Amino acid sequence: MIALAPFAAAVGAEESEVDSPGPESSETESPQSSEQAARDADDPPEQPDDDTAEIDVDNSIAVDDASDADFDKKGWFLRTDVRGGFFSRDTDLRDGSNFSEDEFKFRSRLEAERSLRKNLRLKARLAGACSTDDCDPDFSLESTTSTSNSLVNGEITLDELFLHHFRPRYDAALGRLQTKFVARGGVFAKSMDRNDSNNININWTDGVHATWKSRFGWTSNLILQRNSDDGSSSIRHFPLDFDDSGSRVSYFSAIENIQPLGPIVQRGFDVSYLPKALMRDGDRLGRIEDYWGVVGRFAARWTVSEKRDMRFRISGEVGYAPETPTKQAVGTGTSGDTDGFGWAVTAALMDFRPGHSIGINYARMGAGWLLSPQYRQNEELKAIRYVWNFRKNKTLEIRARQRDDIDQLLTAQNKRDGFDLFVRMTLRFSLLER
Repeated sequence: MIALAPFAAAVGAEESEVDSPGPESSETESPQSSEQAARDADDPPEQPDDDTAEIDVDNSIAVDDASDADFDKKGWFLRTDVRGGFFSRDTDLRDGSNFSEDEFKFRSRLEAERSLRKNLRLKARLAGACSTDDCDPDFSLESTTSTSNSLVNGEITLDELFLHHFRPRYDAALGRLQTKFVARGGVFAKSMDRNDSNNININWTDGVHATWKSRFGWTSNLILQRNSDDGSSSIRHFPLDFDDSGSRVSYFSAIENIQPLGPIVQRGFDVSYLPKALMRDGDRLGRIEDYWGVVGRFAARWTVSEKRDMRFRISGEVGYAPETPTKQAVGTGTSGDTDGFGWAVTAALMDFRPGHSIGINYARMGAGWLLSPQYRQNEELKAIRYVWNFRKNKTLEIRARQRDDIDQLLTAQNKRDGFDLFVRMTLRFSLLER
């Protein structure tokens, strides 16, 4: 399950046509040029520029817009980002009542990074959130988030603190990390299994993340995540529970290729394994079993107008969990197991006017799919999003979304259905360059 590096190399060999070209040959070659050619041959191909520059897709282990030489420079590197705006939601609850809320919410993060020596860097980031309802600053350093998906408003914490060792073909990071594996959908960055700190949430992964890059564009990932007995710091859904001592470490492995292959610009496959984390009967007195799920994803892009640089982009994810809780455990029935299948698709028109993009998202998640940080189990979702990149590192977004229960709970008066809307802006600044 976790030995994906050889598999990635084998798959890459089948797609050698997308291998990056080597250095130009010549009839005579100096020793210095031979050494440089050898180094170039060992370097993985550069990742192509594409629409994903407009969305959040990077893990902590990524070296954003920087070369190894940049990281070798001494001194501190400081930057910050602020995301916030107007958020509104209106939900018809399962007990027949209605809940409505309108507020302004903000999240601010300040990160510091320093090269300790060649191929080794240290990074830390402070993150805090507040709203018009609650903005009383309070620093905390806990192993899990205060709510099921984020910190409460007013809390401040370190959502990154790690050492990162990097080489041309492999990376390894240890500490508090951000881990993201998303379908690169242009205006959407959605995930069925792992996407820390999406939207204005604050969460993280405590553990180890290692990668290996093949010469054919495939990157293999392995993550070992530590879970507290109070829960996971990543978003996980009931009846996943981490009270059992056997659930302290969960495992995630993935392979991904974002080198273009015709119109296909992303291919990926993930496996999540959470030992002794599934309360199959809905409580700790019942059966405690391993939970695991697989996800496949893709993205494709076509040019609509070369003159206007307009592109059409689609993405999709499919997930399946073979071992799921019973229907009685989650309240959707009295016998049998829940559906462990889920899927999601997006479509987007990029730069229909310079800097302006729009897209739609549709998803259905079975009541037994418990891993997604952005799709709830037993839910049908429909969304539309508009994005305006009006300056470099400055983005305005508007999203409208409908979320409805698929199956009505036995104890509920009706299905839950809700509509939400946000108008938010994201600003990023570099405060201190190396």
